[in-house]
Parts: sequence; structure tokens; C-alpha cells
Amino acid sequence: MKVRIPLIIKVLLPLQVIIIATLVFAGLSFYRETNQRWQREMDTRLARVVELIAREIDPALLSQIDAPADLYTEAYTTLQKQLVQAQTAANVGFIGILRRDIKTHRLYYWVDVDNTGINYPFFYDTPEHWAAFEDGKRHAVRYADEFGSYYGLVAPIVVNDAQGQPYVIAIVEASLSVEARDLTQQSLINQLLPLIIGGSLVAIACAWLATVFVVNRPLQRLKHGALQLADGHLGHTLPDDQRVTDELTDLTRTFNLMSQRIAKLYTEQSERERMLSELQIARNVQQALLPKHLPSVAGLEVAAICLPQRETSGDFYGVIAQGSNTVDLMIGDVSGKSVPAALVMVATYSTLRALAGTQATPAMILDQTNTSLVQNIPRSMFAAVSYARIDALARTLVWANAGQVYPFLIHNSRNQPEFPEYLIGRGQSLPLGITPLIQYEDSPIQCNHGDMLLFFTDGIVEAMNSSDEMYGFERLEDLVRSLPADIHAQTLLDAVLNDVQDFANHTEQHDDITMLAVKFV
Repeated sequence: MKVRIPLIIKVLLPLQVIIIATLVFAGLSFYRETNQRWQREMDTRLARVVELIAREIDPALLSQIDAPADLYTEAYTTLQKQLVQAQTAANVGFIGILRRDIKTHRLYYWVDVDNTGINYPFFYDTPEHWAAFEDGKRHAVRYADEFGSYYGLVAPIVVNDAQGQPYVIAIVEASLSVEARDLTQQSLINQLLPLIIGGSLVAIACAWLATVFVVNRPLQRLKHGALQLADGHLGHTLPDDQRVTDELTDLTRTFNLMSQRIAKLYTEQSERERMLSELQIARNVQQALLPKHLPSVAGLEVAAICLPQRETSGDFYGVIAQGSNTVDLMIGDVSGKSVPAALVMVATYSTLRALAGTQATPAMILDQTNTSLVQNIPRSMFAAVSYARIDALARTLVWANAGQVYPFLIHNSRNQPEFPEYLIGRGQSLPLGITPLIQYEDSPIQCNHGDMLLFFTDGIVEAMNSSDEMYGFERLEDLVRSLPADIHAQTLLDAVLNDVQDFANHTEQHDDITMLAVKFV
């Protein structure tokens, strides 16, 4: 008959209860109070900074900024400097001024600390953003994008019209990432670790002094077992023949369990290596889905590049000939990374390819693909896709967009009001797979001889350098303007890719990079 007399009752229980209770109580109190104080201070700072900027910003300077080209004017620089100073003083993540377009019911960046771009769409507007325009009051906002979740405050910038009546011309947003708050909480936890570890060491030392003669032989046996493990005898176990059991007996059993699990983990590691090998095979299979040779269509030059960030990619493109003079183009970017994104990419690409031969219009193809994806992919995932049909003989383009980055129309004639011109499609433009309650619309465009189309995913404009700066739309626009009018489609893609890589300067690739270029010749 085995009798269990726990060691913690003999020696360690009183000491450990006192130390652990004291450490836990002090640590929890410190963590809770510090975290609550930080949250209150941050809320106060957000409120102060938006109200200060809304009150002190100069509407006259804002009125001088209207077009993307005004990004480098003195007025913009002055206002942005004011925002950056407020951002630094308040220690918040983002400060920006947003204005609205009532006709399109969209918010656009006006001035912000990140140089996002004048009149660049703000895609994450909430009812609280619009409420600040309507009631002229401060509102709390919370939203998320592909980089994380954010919370903050918005406050209206109010001026008087010619009749002396106040109205809101824009709103100021100051926000902080939820991830930053989590890092702060983690920092607090890290501050507690030395206290907990130090207390634990004291408890261990006291326990060792009290029990050294009682536990010496079992510890030596454990030491011998550990050396056996170190010598590679995985799965080695110690004898378990004690009649009176205590925590050291439990430790012996735990050691035996650990030894067996190490052996199991070694087997699992071998299995993981095999899975990595299969993941590489999956990459090869995925790459095999993409076009090996682009079809030749009279009157067109077509070129494409796809550079995955990881073993598998969420980006894709397709070029499908629909007769002697017509070709379909598609380019897409699936949310998420690694294998889940790759699987959704295959589902999206395969569905689009299957529907391409049905003679449906681009918008109809996106509608049907969206219906399929909503039913078959996880709710947290989606696919941003552009689909275009080009008639090389008529030099026409019919285009539909589902949340993808707006492509460039690069006119052969450089005397255009917008060069390069963003193609902004009609109707709704949510990515595929989010909701079935959406219908996409076709946008017909007439092109000329020598015109070029450049489709690209956000891996281009969101490429980062070692200073955490993004490549951005402005650099891409400047590069396109600098290129000669007679450049070929493949040369255009090479120039863009080289410029992005030079900007990144050997920094690890941030996202998948995919581009598709078409030139009317």
C-alpha cells in the first residue's frame, strides 16, 4: 500500500504560499493600476490633441491644398509639421485631417503625418466619422485594416461661412493601434517577471536548504536521467518504485513523461521537415497554375511578373485569349499569408478561369466568383481582384474591379490632364468573398495607339525600406512619368520592379508583388 505524504506539506507549503501570494497580489495590483492609468492618460491625450488641432489649424492654409500635386507645397509642409509636432508631443500613432465628398459619399485624406496623399481615399470610414461632420462634435472611432486594429478620436474643424454660420470643413483624427496597447501590456508583464523570478529563486533556495538531505538521491537519479537524454537516449525513463510518494516522486514521473514526449517531439520534428518539403512542392504546383507563356494577340504587348513573399503566394494573375483580337486579364491579391491564402488563391483563380470561357462580362464573372467564394471560403478572408477584357482591334477596355488597387492608364500622349491616369471603376468595389449583397459594374474605356495599362497589387506601393517607409503611389507615379513613351510592356515592369527593389535596399520583401502590363501597338 502506497502512502502519499506531499513534500509541500512537510517543508515548502508555508513558505511558498506566503511568497507566491505576496508576489501575485503585488504583481496584479501593479499591472491593473498601471494599465488603467495608461489607458486614461492615452484617452486624455487623444482628446486634447484632436481638440487642439481642430481649434488651432489654419483654414486658410487648408484652402490652399486641393490636388495631389499640392503635397509638396509650403502650405502642406506647414500643416503636416504642425500635425507631426502634435503626434510627437501626444505620443500617438496617427494624426490626419480628412475631408468628405458629399457626391461620392467618401472620405479623403487632406493632410496627415504619413504623407498618404491629398485626395487619396480613406477606406475605413465609420458612422462616427460621418457623425462628426453632421453634429460638429467629438466622437470615438474604432476600425481595422490589413495591418491591424485602431482606436482613437475625431473632432470637427468648424469655420464660419459668409453669413457667419458655422459649418464643418473637415475632421481631425488621432488614433493609436490596438497592437501598441497590447505591446504596452506585454511590457508591464515583462516588468513583473524579474520580481516573480527573483521571489521564486528565493523560495527554491530556502526549500533546497531545508530538503537537501531528503531529496539528494532522487535528484542524483534525475541528473543521471537528464545526462542520458543529453547523450541521445530519447525516451529514457527512471525507476518508479517508491512506496511513500511525494512531489519528488511526481517529478520523477514528470521526467519520464517529458522524456517520452521529447522522443515524440523528435518524431514530429522529422514530420515537420517532411511537411516543409511538401510545402515547397505546393509552391511549385501553385506556380504551375499561373500562365507559363502569355498568349500572343495582334495589336497588343502583354507582360507579367509575380514574386511571392513566402513559399506560397496569395497573389495571382491570368491572361486568357478570347479569340484572335480579344484577351481577358485578371490580377488578384488574397488576404492573409501562407497556406490559407494559397488555398483561397487557388479557389479564386480556378473559379475565374472557369468563368472566363462563358462569354460573361468582367462584372458578371466577378459577381459569380463572389457568390462562390462567399459560400466556400472562411469569413475572415477575401480576394481583391481586377478583371479586364481588351479588344485589341477596337482598342477598347471593359474593366470591373473588386477591391483591387486602381490600375494606371499611361497615355501615349503626355499632354493629358492626368498622367498617369488612375482607372476608377463604376459602382461598388468590395473584395470578393465578403458579402453576397453586391453587384459589380463594367467600366468601358477607349484607348489609343501606344497607350499602356499597368495593373499591380499593393505589394508594390506598400514595399518597405529599412526606415519603415512605404514606396507609395507618388514614387510609382514619378517613375512612370520619367519613362519614355515608346517603352515596351516588359521594360515597364522591369523598371518598376528595379525601382521598388532599389528603394527597399535589400530589406525583406513585405508582401507578394504582382504586375501586369498591356500596350496597344
